[in-house]
Amino acid sequence: MFQDITAQIGSYSSFSYLATVLGLGASGIVGTLGLQWWKQKKYKPLQALPSPPKHWLLGNIPELSVAVKQKKFFQLLFDWSKQL
Repeated sequence: MFQDITAQIGSYSSFSYLATVLGLGASGIVGTLGLQWWKQKKYKPLQALPSPPKHWLLGNIPELSVAVKQKKFFQLLFDWSKQL
């Protein structure tokens, strides 16, 4: 049985599989780089707008959660609107 399986695997052209995998990998890399370039070009003007201080991963969630717990959410929004 093992010999039958190895014979079947050996009978297929491994070059076509390798070409397919390499082609998909290359198109994935090119697509990812193109998407990053497009996002940077499209959203660059938005980065120039002033914004409240934020965490690199969580954004404004920590500040907003503290303001909600202290029941000062709308005061925080008001302060940000005056500041920005």
